[in-house]
Amino acid sequence: MESGERLGLGIQLLGTFAVRVEGAPVPEEAWRLRRARTLVKLLALAPERRLHREVVVDLLWPDGDGKGLHQVLYTARRALGGERLVLREGVVALEGDVVV
Repeated sequence: MESGERLGLGIQLLGTFAVRVEGAPVPEEAWRLRRARTLVKLLALAPERRLHREVVVDLLWPDGDGKGLHQVLYTARRALGGERLVLREGVVALEGDVVV
């Protein structure tokens, strides 16, 4: 770990997308679904790292009904480990120490 690097959840959006959890890189194969990766990117850029469920559905399934949302959430949670990504009261959020 480099001097000054913070542990927690680190998300790199410029250049190649990369995620580090507690300093360890999340392997590319952990992102089984492209939409899981896209969801994390959207949340990283959202104010307070939160988006309403309907906004997520509209962004990820512009022509659909979002029936795959729970599968996408499950895949993203597995990639990030633990409860860093939550759906609570209609809001999808990245929680904890997030560095973008």
